Amino acid sequence: QQQQQQQQPEQRQETPPPQQHAVYTIRVPPGVRPGGAFVVEHLGVHYQITASDPPREDGAVECWLPAPPGHQPAQPEVEIQVCQAGACRRAGSEAVLLEIEELGAGLLCLSVSAADGCLGACDEAPNAIVVRRGTEVLQSRLDKVEKTAALVASATGATPNLDDPALRQRLKEARQVRARQQAREEKRWNGAMQGLAEQVAASADESKRLDLLLELAELEEAAGQWEAALEHRRELQAASPDEPHEIMDLATTLGKMGRVREIDELQRLPGGALSHPPD
Repeated sequence: QQQQQQQQPEQRQETPPPQQHAVYTIRVPPGVRPGGAFVVEHLGVHYQITASDPPREDGAVECWLPAPPGHQPAQPEVEIQVCQAGACRRAGSEAVLLEIEELGAGLLCLSVSAADGCLGACDEAPNAIVVRRGTEVLQSRLDKVEKTAALVASATGATPNLDDPALRQRLKEARQVRARQQAREEKRWNGAMQGLAEQVAASADESKRLDLLLELAELEEAAGQWEAALEHRRELQAASPDEPHEIMDLATTLGKMGRVREIDELQRLPGGALSHPPD
Protein backbone atom coordinates (compact mmCIF):
# COMPACT_ATOMS: atom_id res chain seq x y z
CA GLN A 1 0.00 0.00 0.00
CA GLN A 2 2.88 2.38 0.79
CA GLN A 3 4.44 1.61 -2.61
CA GLN A 4 1.15 2.41 -4.34
CA GLN A 5 0.95 5.70 -2.47
CA GLN A 6 4.52 6.58 -3.47
CA GLN A 7 3.80 5.80 -7.12
CA GLN A 8 0.79 8.11 -7.30
CA PRO A 9 1.65 11.12 -9.46
CA GLU A 10 1.78 14.48 -7.79
CA GLN A 11 -1.33 16.51 -8.44
CA ARG A 12 -0.60 19.96 -9.80
CA GLN A 13 -2.88 22.85 -10.43
CA GLU A 14 -2.87 23.92 -14.04
CA THR A 15 -1.99 27.53 -14.70
CA PRO A 16 -4.85 29.25 -16.52
CA PRO A 17 -3.95 30.45 -20.02
CA PRO A 18 -3.22 34.18 -20.39
CA GLN A 19 -6.10 36.34 -21.50
CA GLN A 20 -6.06 37.04 -25.23
CA HIS A 21 -5.84 40.58 -26.55
CA ALA A 22 -6.99 42.23 -29.74
CA VAL A 23 -6.20 45.51 -31.46
CA TYR A 24 -8.89 48.20 -31.26
CA THR A 25 -9.12 51.55 -33.03
CA ILE A 26 -10.33 54.21 -30.59
CA ARG A 27 -11.08 57.82 -31.43
CA VAL A 28 -9.22 60.28 -29.23
CA PRO A 29 -11.63 62.55 -27.33
CA PRO A 30 -11.60 66.27 -28.15
CA GLY A 31 -9.18 68.29 -26.05
CA VAL A 32 -6.67 65.46 -25.50
CA ARG A 33 -3.25 66.55 -26.66
CA PRO A 34 -0.81 64.28 -28.56
CA GLY A 35 0.81 61.95 -26.06
CA GLY A 36 -1.87 62.74 -23.48
CA ALA A 37 -3.86 60.13 -21.61
CA PHE A 38 -7.59 59.44 -21.59
CA VAL A 39 -9.80 56.71 -20.16
CA VAL A 40 -12.04 54.28 -22.04
CA GLU A 41 -14.41 51.61 -20.80
CA HIS A 42 -13.95 48.19 -22.38
CA LEU A 43 -15.76 44.99 -21.34
CA GLY A 44 -16.80 46.67 -18.11
CA VAL A 45 -13.27 47.76 -17.16
CA HIS A 46 -11.71 51.24 -17.41
CA TYR A 47 -8.35 51.53 -19.20
CA GLN A 48 -5.99 54.45 -19.53
CA ILE A 49 -4.99 55.02 -23.17
CA THR A 50 -2.25 57.27 -24.56
CA ALA A 51 -2.99 59.38 -27.65
CA SER A 52 -0.64 59.05 -30.61
CA ASP A 53 2.26 61.49 -30.84
CA PRO A 54 2.36 62.73 -33.54
CA PRO A 55 -1.41 62.39 -33.95
CA ARG A 56 -2.93 60.30 -36.74
CA GLU A 57 -4.85 62.01 -39.51
CA ASP A 58 -8.07 60.23 -38.54
CA GLY A 59 -7.76 61.37 -34.90
CA ALA A 60 -7.69 57.80 -33.59
CA VAL A 61 -5.27 55.53 -31.80
CA GLU A 62 -4.72 51.80 -32.05
CA CYS A 63 -4.26 49.87 -28.81
CA TRP A 64 -4.39 46.32 -27.55
CA LEU A 65 -7.08 45.47 -25.03
CA PRO A 66 -8.42 42.20 -23.59
CA ALA A 67 -10.49 40.36 -26.16
CA PRO A 68 -13.92 38.80 -25.60
CA PRO A 69 -14.06 35.06 -24.80
CA GLY A 70 -13.45 32.86 -27.82
CA HIS A 71 -11.24 35.40 -29.59
CA GLN A 72 -8.44 33.84 -31.65
CA PRO A 73 -4.94 34.93 -30.58
CA ALA A 74 -3.11 37.41 -32.77
CA GLN A 75 0.58 37.73 -33.48
CA PRO A 76 2.52 40.76 -32.15
CA GLU A 77 2.12 43.74 -34.47
CA VAL A 78 4.60 46.04 -32.76
CA GLU A 79 8.27 45.37 -32.19
CA ILE A 80 10.72 47.46 -30.20
CA GLN A 81 14.37 46.85 -31.01
CA VAL A 82 16.93 48.32 -28.61
CA CYS A 83 20.40 49.15 -29.89
CA GLN A 84 23.21 47.27 -28.12
CA ALA A 85 26.17 48.71 -30.01
CA GLY A 86 29.00 50.99 -28.84
CA ALA A 87 27.62 54.27 -27.50
CA CYS A 88 24.21 52.82 -26.63
CA ARG A 89 25.75 49.99 -24.66
CA ARG A 90 27.91 52.44 -22.73
CA ALA A 91 24.78 54.51 -22.01
CA GLY A 92 23.02 51.53 -20.42
CA SER A 93 21.01 50.08 -23.31
CA GLU A 94 21.00 46.61 -21.74
CA ALA A 95 19.03 48.05 -18.83
CA VAL A 96 16.72 49.83 -21.31
CA LEU A 97 15.97 46.47 -22.92
CA LEU A 98 15.13 44.97 -19.52
CA GLU A 99 12.94 47.96 -18.67
CA ILE A 100 10.90 47.63 -21.85
CA GLU A 101 10.49 43.89 -21.29
CA GLU A 102 9.20 44.47 -17.76
CA LEU A 103 7.01 47.47 -18.59
CA GLY A 104 5.52 45.63 -21.57
CA ALA A 105 5.00 42.33 -19.79
CA GLY A 106 1.60 40.85 -20.60
CA LEU A 107 1.12 42.88 -23.80
CA LEU A 108 0.71 40.24 -26.50
CA CYS A 109 0.88 42.96 -29.14
CA LEU A 110 4.51 43.73 -28.26
CA SER A 111 7.72 41.97 -29.15
CA VAL A 112 10.99 43.21 -27.62
CA SER A 113 14.48 42.35 -28.84
CA ALA A 114 18.01 43.64 -29.31
CA ALA A 115 18.59 45.51 -32.56
CA ASP A 116 20.79 43.98 -35.23
CA GLY A 117 23.74 46.37 -35.32
CA CYS A 118 24.00 50.11 -34.72
CA LEU A 119 20.92 52.28 -35.25
CA GLY A 120 22.88 55.51 -35.75
CA ALA A 121 22.29 58.68 -33.73
CA CYS A 122 25.10 57.61 -31.38
CA ASP A 123 25.25 61.13 -29.88
CA GLU A 124 21.69 60.62 -28.61
CA ALA A 125 22.19 57.18 -27.03
CA PRO A 126 20.59 54.99 -25.86
CA ASN A 127 18.34 54.43 -28.87
CA ALA A 128 15.62 52.07 -30.03
CA ILE A 129 13.36 51.67 -33.05
CA VAL A 130 9.64 50.93 -33.10
CA VAL A 131 8.68 48.66 -35.99
CA ARG A 132 5.02 48.59 -36.98
CA ARG A 133 3.74 47.20 -40.28
CA GLY A 134 7.14 47.61 -41.91
CA THR A 135 7.61 51.20 -40.76
CA GLU A 136 10.54 52.00 -38.46
CA VAL A 137 10.57 54.99 -36.10
CA LEU A 138 13.73 55.90 -34.19
CA GLN A 139 13.40 56.78 -30.50
CA SER A 140 16.45 58.44 -28.91
CA ARG A 141 17.75 59.53 -25.51
CA LEU A 142 15.99 56.77 -23.56
CA ASP A 143 17.97 57.80 -20.49
CA LYS A 144 15.14 57.71 -17.93
CA VAL A 145 12.52 55.19 -16.88
CA GLU A 146 9.80 57.73 -17.69
CA LYS A 147 11.02 57.93 -21.30
CA THR A 148 11.05 54.15 -21.61
CA ALA A 149 7.49 54.01 -20.25
CA ALA A 150 6.41 56.72 -22.72
CA LEU A 151 7.95 54.67 -25.55
CA VAL A 152 5.95 51.58 -24.55
CA ALA A 153 2.80 53.69 -24.28
CA SER A 154 3.22 55.31 -27.71
CA ALA A 155 4.03 51.97 -29.34
CA THR A 156 1.19 49.96 -27.84
CA GLY A 157 -1.40 52.46 -26.59
CA ALA A 158 -1.19 50.89 -23.12
CA THR A 159 0.27 53.14 -20.42
CA PRO A 160 2.64 51.27 -18.04
CA ASN A 161 1.94 51.74 -14.36
CA LEU A 162 4.79 53.68 -12.75
CA ASP A 163 2.84 54.41 -9.58
CA ASP A 164 4.66 51.57 -7.82
CA PRO A 165 7.70 53.28 -6.25
CA ALA A 166 9.44 49.95 -5.73
CA LEU A 167 9.19 49.14 -9.45
CA ARG A 168 10.43 52.60 -10.43
CA GLN A 169 13.39 52.38 -8.05
CA ARG A 170 14.26 48.83 -9.15
CA LEU A 171 14.34 49.84 -12.82
CA LYS A 172 16.39 52.94 -12.05
CA GLU A 173 18.96 51.02 -10.03
CA ALA A 174 19.23 48.29 -12.66
CA ARG A 175 20.10 50.92 -15.25
CA GLN A 176 22.73 52.52 -12.99
CA VAL A 177 24.34 49.20 -12.11
CA ARG A 178 24.58 48.10 -15.74
CA ALA A 179 26.03 51.44 -16.85
CA ARG A 180 28.71 51.18 -14.14
CA GLN A 181 29.54 47.62 -15.11
CA GLN A 182 29.98 48.64 -18.73
CA ALA A 183 32.19 51.58 -17.76
CA ARG A 184 34.33 49.34 -15.55
CA GLU A 185 34.79 46.84 -18.36
CA GLU A 186 36.08 49.67 -20.53
CA LYS A 187 38.17 51.13 -17.67
CA ARG A 188 36.32 54.43 -17.80
CA TRP A 189 36.63 54.98 -14.06
CA ASN A 190 35.19 58.50 -13.94
CA GLY A 191 32.21 57.38 -15.98
CA ALA A 192 31.68 54.43 -13.64
CA MET A 193 31.69 56.76 -10.62
CA GLN A 194 29.16 59.17 -12.12
CA GLY A 195 26.27 59.55 -9.68
CA LEU A 196 27.59 56.84 -7.34
CA ALA A 197 28.41 59.21 -4.47
CA GLU A 198 24.84 60.55 -4.64
CA GLN A 199 23.51 56.98 -4.47
CA VAL A 200 25.60 56.33 -1.38
CA ALA A 201 24.26 59.45 0.32
CA ALA A 202 20.64 58.68 -0.62
CA SER A 203 20.59 55.02 0.37
CA ALA A 204 18.37 54.31 3.38
CA ASP A 205 19.49 50.67 3.65
CA GLU A 206 22.77 50.64 5.62
CA SER A 207 23.94 47.31 4.20
CA LYS A 208 23.27 48.50 0.66
CA ARG A 209 24.92 51.85 1.40
CA LEU A 210 28.11 50.11 2.54
CA ASP A 211 28.13 47.94 -0.60
CA LEU A 212 27.89 51.07 -2.75
CA LEU A 213 30.55 52.80 -0.65
CA LEU A 214 32.91 49.85 -1.18
CA GLU A 215 32.32 50.01 -4.93
CA LEU A 216 33.01 53.75 -4.88
CA ALA A 217 36.28 53.27 -2.96
CA GLU A 218 37.45 50.61 -5.43
CA LEU A 219 36.68 52.86 -8.38
CA GLU A 220 38.45 55.82 -6.76
CA GLU A 221 41.55 53.67 -6.27
CA ALA A 222 41.42 52.53 -9.90
CA ALA A 223 41.15 56.18 -10.98
CA GLY A 224 44.08 57.21 -8.77
CA GLN A 225 41.91 59.30 -6.43
CA TRP A 226 43.73 58.03 -3.36
CA GLU A 227 42.69 60.63 -0.81
CA ALA A 228 38.99 60.13 -1.56
CA ALA A 229 39.47 56.35 -1.54
CA LEU A 230 41.26 56.52 1.82
CA GLU A 231 38.42 58.53 3.35
CA HIS A 232 35.90 55.94 2.23
CA ARG A 233 38.10 53.01 3.33
CA ARG A 234 38.26 54.57 6.80
CA GLU A 235 34.47 54.92 6.85
CA LEU A 236 34.06 51.26 5.87
CA GLN A 237 36.48 50.12 8.57
CA ALA A 238 34.75 52.26 11.19
CA ALA A 239 31.39 50.71 10.24
CA SER A 240 32.81 47.20 10.78
CA PRO A 241 35.64 47.62 13.29
CA ASP A 242 35.83 43.89 14.09
CA GLU A 243 36.11 42.77 10.45
CA PRO A 244 39.74 41.84 9.65
CA HIS A 245 39.27 42.22 5.91
CA GLU A 246 38.23 45.86 6.33
CA ILE A 247 41.42 46.56 8.29
CA MET A 248 43.48 44.76 5.64
CA ASP A 249 41.83 46.73 2.82
CA LEU A 250 42.48 49.99 4.66
CA ALA A 251 46.11 48.99 5.26
CA THR A 252 46.54 48.09 1.59
CA THR A 253 45.33 51.53 0.54
CA LEU A 254 47.65 53.17 3.07
CA GLY A 255 50.55 51.08 1.77
CA LYS A 256 49.97 52.22 -1.81
CA MET A 257 50.00 55.80 -0.52
CA GLY A 258 53.24 55.27 1.42
CA ARG A 259 51.57 55.93 4.79
CA VAL A 260 53.71 53.44 6.73
CA ARG A 261 53.23 55.05 10.15
CA GLU A 262 49.45 54.71 9.89
CA ILE A 263 49.86 51.04 8.97
CA ASP A 264 51.86 50.57 12.16
CA GLU A 265 48.96 52.07 14.11
CA LEU A 266 46.59 49.57 12.50
CA GLN A 267 48.88 46.73 13.61
CA ARG A 268 48.22 47.67 17.20
CA LEU A 269 44.46 47.22 16.81
CA PRO A 270 42.98 44.23 18.69
CA GLY A 271 42.48 41.01 16.75
CA GLY A 272 45.85 40.82 15.01
CA ALA A 273 44.35 41.48 11.59
CA LEU A 274 47.74 42.62 10.26
CA SER A 275 49.81 39.61 11.16
CA HIS A 276 51.10 39.92 7.59
CA PRO A 277 51.26 43.66 6.84
CA PRO A 278 50.76 44.67 3.20
CA ASP A 279 53.73 45.75 1.12
